Amino acid sequence: MSNTSTVSDELRLLVSEVLRIDVAHIDNAVPLVDYGLDSLRAISLVVAIEQRFTVLISDDDLEQMHTIGQITEYLLRVQQ
Repeated sequence: MSNTSTVSDELRLLVSEVLRIDVAHIDNAVPLVDYGLDSLRAISLVVAIEQRFTVLISDDDLEQMHTIGQITEYLLRVQQ
């Protein structure tokens, strides 16, 4: 099982790669749309998260996650 900081750090790296922004500028509490996440990049990000963490994220669950913090909580919950 992963811990919160490890999952959060890995998510920040994925977001950094998909959105092409410096990982140091990413705050776990800021909505990803504030960093420029649009529908096309969201698809790329979800695919990257699903592959990295070996999960399938339902559309219903996805609608509830807007920040790295929320995605981290979700991943820790489903990996238990």
